Amino acid sequence: MIVEATATGAGTFYHGLYGGAVSQRRAHGKNRGAVGEQLLDPFGNEDAVHTFRSWIDFGGKLEVDLGFGRGGFLVEQASRTRESRWVGFEVRTRLCMEVMDRLNRQGISNVRIIQADARPIVDQFFPVGSISHFYVGFPDPWWKKKHHKRRIFSPEFVHTLHSKLTATGSVILRTDVTDYAQNVREVFNAHGGFDTQVVTPDELVPTDRERRCADFGLPVSRLRFTKKGCL
Repeated sequence: MIVEATATGAGTFYHGLYGGAVSQRRAHGKNRGAVGEQLLDPFGNEDAVHTFRSWIDFGGKLEVDLGFGRGGFLVEQASRTRESRWVGFEVRTRLCMEVMDRLNRQGISNVRIIQADARPIVDQFFPVGSISHFYVGFPDPWWKKKHHKRRIFSPEFVHTLHSKLTATGSVILRTDVTDYAQNVREVFNAHGGFDTQVVTPDELVPTDRERRCADFGLPVSRLRFTKKGCL
């Protein structure tokens, strides 16, 4: 069963994100065929939040990958931690379908994929204090100053992430853009609700891009922003 779902008012949420309104976002394409219950395409069903929460409330740690790309980290980490529930966000249909195929071939059932920009979804889909970790691997730095508003770590979204984390939860960033890493650090520091630590390479399964950076000898910044507690 495919769950064709959305939070109420998706048109309002998506306007201005990733190039404009919902119709433009859908240019990435609809998912193909019946792929099982693991893929949520969050448009058109007011029961989406209830359907999703019935799964995440089942038990176990909840981990969220924001923009999984080719899915190397998500698939491998979910395979290693079958006791946890994993949610992956990605806007590109082709990548969602490729990762779904890999999950099905490997019999990995503790993952749900949401084909959407996470920013307008996270607040409604996840209960307060429910998520152990958010992972963000190599997000678009949006180089031009006029595009900085499109960066994932806006002050508003950082506030949302803080509210959704457990008491000891964290947001983990990996990027190969040093200036962008510093910008993200400043946004989290300005929030005031996080402690910042450097993550060593051996603490995490590498992403596909991280492996390519290693092949070419390119430096990668790895930062963990751990929740201090309620403000």
